[in-house]
Amino acid sequence: MTHGRITGPAQTGVLLVLCGWLTACSLAPFSLAPRAPLAYITNTESDSVTVLDTETDKVVTVIEEIKRPLDVHGALDGNKVYVGGEGRTVVIIDPKSQTVTQRLDVGQATTSLALSSDGRALYVSDVKTGTVSVIATATNQLLARVAAIPMPMAIVPTPFPKFYVASYYSGTVKVVSIFQNRVLDSIPVGEFPIGMAVSPNGLYAYVTNQHFRSVSVIDTRTDRVVTTIDVEGNPTGIAVSPDGGRAYVANAGSGTLSVIALNTDRVIASIPVGEFPWGVAVTPDGRKVYVTNMGSDTISVIDAATHRVTATLQGAWKNPTGIAIVRP
Repeated sequence: MTHGRITGPAQTGVLLVLCGWLTACSLAPFSLAPRAPLAYITNTESDSVTVLDTETDKVVTVIEEIKRPLDVHGALDGNKVYVGGEGRTVVIIDPKSQTVTQRLDVGQATTSLALSSDGRALYVSDVKTGTVSVIATATNQLLARVAAIPMPMAIVPTPFPKFYVASYYSGTVKVVSIFQNRVLDSIPVGEFPIGMAVSPNGLYAYVTNQHFRSVSVIDTRTDRVVTTIDVEGNPTGIAVSPDGGRAYVANAGSGTLSVIALNTDRVIASIPVGEFPWGVAVTPDGRKVYVTNMGSDTISVIDAATHRVTATLQGAWKNPTGIAIVRP
């Protein structure tokens, strides 16, 4: 008999079990690769949000009982999804469980959502009261309400201590101080500004002017329009590619998506999509563009390299409007 180690048949058995366990582990079908980003799409008429896998373009789930959702925005860390609409509340969704975890009472009609550059504040526009609510994302507490904005629509942050709000009725973009929570200035753009996006470095904001069929480009350092780009009928949603090279504009009146090369500020493609396109989003790798088509209850999937529609998704949408792509 020996002490301190196993010998003989017992030793062989232990080794066989150990080798079998190691072999099973080496062959187990696990992967360290991250999951594909998920697209969250608001369905205004069915009071729901559809979650789409952007790798397979298959529906993951449908989150219901969200009254007339209009806009959706993902937290910078991917741990929350915010949904706003006509139900007086901002709904918070947990992307891990795909369930509603909280409802924040913010006003009367939430039109647009945005996060500050550092993710610490959520901005919520209310068209009925002409205000923008500022909410602390850590505590979900209301910090302030910014008033005197005629029909506030899209909101974007800047790298500076201010954010922008498109004021639909005034034909301007309001410059709001993040310290004073009040309007500091107004930037004249086109008639009925409705959608906005900001470049990845935050130095330029792009504003869709619904009646003027144009996109105003604002230098966020000077709060001045530096150029105006003509697009097609009734531009609404807009998104900028992650590399800052392209802007994609949904033209509700013409049923197209305009592709703008931002190094020249010129339209380089017009892509037919569905009826009354509204929301636009680009995947984090810049390879796919998604467009929500309100009039045809479809989602257009576009190859960003070829400017071709690769799929038209049907059946899971009812008056789709907002879209946000969130990396899990």
